[in-house]
Amino acid sequence: MTSMLDIESLRALMSVEKCGSVTKSALHLGLSQSTVSHQLSRLETKTGSAMFLREGHGLKLTVDGNSLLHYARRIVGLHDEALASLHVQPVSGSVNFGLANELIETDIIRILGRFQRLYPAVNLKTWIDQASTIETRLATGSVDLAAIPVLRECLISDDSVLCEEELLWVKSQNLTLNFMHPVPLISFGPDNLYTQWAMSVGSAEKCTFETAYECPTAPGIRHAVRSGMGVALMRRSDIDKNMVIVKGDLPAPPKVVFVIRKPVQSSSEPTDFLLEYLFRSFGGKFVFSQTKLATALLHEAL
Repeated sequence: MTSMLDIESLRALMSVEKCGSVTKSALHLGLSQSTVSHQLSRLETKTGSAMFLREGHGLKLTVDGNSLLHYARRIVGLHDEALASLHVQPVSGSVNFGLANELIETDIIRILGRFQRLYPAVNLKTWIDQASTIETRLATGSVDLAAIPVLRECLISDDSVLCEEELLWVKSQNLTLNFMHPVPLISFGPDNLYTQWAMSVGSAEKCTFETAYECPTAPGIRHAVRSGMGVALMRRSDIDKNMVIVKGDLPAPPKVVFVIRKPVQSSSEPTDFLLEYLFRSFGGKFVFSQTKLATALLHEAL
């Protein structure tokens, strides 16, 4: 087994895990499918381990693939940060950033940390709260930029889409649901987007939910699910082997999109700089009309 791992193969591993297929990953990376497949094959040859297993129409990480993924994120992140640090252009000012609870376990925290290291002259302050609270802060101008989940049909023209997440109903293996009674719901809180959707759609489809457990954090929700407290709407990436996906008996989950949103007609150089940095870090394709930013990102393949 060769110990040398190349950056682009590790990047392909990260992208396929995020996109769920080689086809979508190729579009995300701007490469051909054969190139991405070759990069994965090269990685498997060097490690002596399979990285993915086919599951339905998508791909699922193997145990070895999942283990390597954690190292890949750190290695690629440091590699890109090192390159970017050699070409950083000066930008200064302050940005108040709002982050919805649903996003705290995505790559966004790591990306914000890298932004702070690369641009120390930007005073970045981050608030984490329910999406509804973050939206209120955005409307009142107390945050300059916000990362929030929205239903696909609620997108607005100025939203910068980071990614779309598949939501699934999950429960404990030991929980038996009785649909003659209200379904126990594990909730992020009454103001949470998932909760509001479940309560409104449940009523419309004659599937009554009753809040059995309320917690504002994803780890707390997962613990409640494993303990058999009820059902919850969770991102596929948050589901573990101790959970069972509930199909058919509950309303079909909505499509949720994670976006970066800023106040209408509000802009500043550091705010726009961070917006584009986040967008490009998640694989966005549009080009922002700032020469300094284009130069800073020229040597990053995030």
